[in-house]
Amino acid sequence: MRYENARGERRVCEGILGDPGIPEEAKAPIRDRFEICRAECDRMRAAGCKPKKISDDFGTAKLWHLAGPYSMLCAFSHNDLNVIALRHQGEMSMVYKQEVAPELVRSIVTSGLMVLMDATDQFGRIARFPEGVFESVYAEMGEKWLRVVDGDGTL
Repeated sequence: MRYENARGERRVCEGILGDPGIPEEAKAPIRDRFEICRAECDRMRAAGCKPKKISDDFGTAKLWHLAGPYSMLCAFSHNDLNVIALRHQGEMSMVYKQEVAPELVRSIVTSGLMVLMDATDQFGRIARFPEGVFESVYAEMGEKWLRVVDGDGTL
């Protein structure tokens, strides 16, 4: 975690230092922080640390099939400036300025539902429920999500 934090901070510093619109005198404290982060990254890399890959975590958990949907959902949310503003600037709502293609919406909803159903299935494998209760609820969830994905929209 410390390595990932140092790498992230180093990248932010690199971006600021490489920005021609920022006056050089304003970059001085950033340059100092960049050198500290670079040295810390070099030290940790020499100790065997390497960049974290979320796909490795999914593999370790034997959930490889979720790496793709996770990446797609992250890319969608992290690349949407409105979402970033909502998440990091304290905005209270989002205004979408451009329509999203129905195919993209369907892809995002389908991926989200797949992840939710898989997580529910995993939960059902470790939690104890009275005989048949989990299975019936899980089956009902599946039927409802199928209607949503198929376009019926009813729950």
